[in-house]
Amino acid sequence: YIGFTYGGTRKPTPFMCVMQKLLQIQPDPTVVKLYLDQKEYKYLRAVGALYWRIVGFPAKDVYGFLEPLYADYRKLRYRDIDGSFRIVRMDEWVD
Repeated sequence: YIGFTYGGTRKPTPFMCVMQKLLQIQPDPTVVKLYLDQKEYKYLRAVGALYWRIVGFPAKDVYGFLEPLYADYRKLRYRDIDGSFRIVRMDEWVD
């Protein structure tokens, strides 16, 4: 599932831990592009999209690489702050 923090103690989700690890290791842009091109692993694609948007290698390329993800309508489980889950589509997540 995707999300940031939840619960009374604001526990980070595993998705957020992976995001933090990506920010620490600073992968090459070609590696992140491979994440964005994933067709099989939707959560890897979601973390790649968030990383690409946050780091924004060349600003003009950010939306160019995220544009194809608007056509991806797969469902992602999103964990809200209160700990409940809801469904978010990939195109909503990228937007």
